[in-house]
Amino acid sequence: MDMDGVLVDSMPLHFEAWKLLVQRFKIGISMADLRELIDARRNVEIFPILLGRPLPDAELHRLVDEKEALYHAQAEAKLPEVAGARAFCEQAQAQGIPMALATAASELNVLRVMDKMGFRKFFKVLVTARDVQRGKPDPEVYLKAATGLGLRPSECLVVEDSLPGVQAAKASGAACLALTTSHSEVKLVRAGADWTAPDLVALPSGLAQWVGLPERG
Repeated sequence: MDMDGVLVDSMPLHFEAWKLLVQRFKIGISMADLRELIDARRNVEIFPILLGRPLPDAELHRLVDEKEALYHAQAEAKLPEVAGARAFCEQAQAQGIPMALATAASELNVLRVMDKMGFRKFFKVLVTARDVQRGKPDPEVYLKAATGLGLRPSECLVVEDSLPGVQAAKASGAACLALTTSHSEVKLVRAGADWTAPDLVALPSGLAQWVGLPERG
């Protein structure tokens, strides 16, 4: 399960943080291209692309910290849950369905959000940016999540909101529910999503049985 755009509606806040940095560094990039660039990529992958050059570790880490500080300054004030996310996690926990969080976000970001929102208790496994060498659409993050759960990817359902995330899920061999919190249904289906939904309030027809959760409407 992804975090940003799936559990919490945080993508607009991430985007605002990146906009501020783009303006500060006077980087010539359209807002549409910026959205596409940051979609599911790790911070350490984004900065060299934006700046057009390799970055020394010290500079890269300083910039990542700066971006995260801008994000958290906004997130402390407003970080809404995606509709139905908590009920979905509670139902999965009640049914004994193990869950993993698999995200391009930094470990610090994940722990702060999980603890702030009270979601951490639902997840047996956390796979963050520090745990992978290759970001989405590479399937590494979901392969590691499945391994951590002791499951084959084909036994897993990935819940995503990004196009690279959907591609990563399908490349791993998992089924994928894509939420239209960040992209249109058409784009998500083209990326390979098996099901789509606006949020987690009501699962699409047939998916609840596949997962083993009761229907909600």
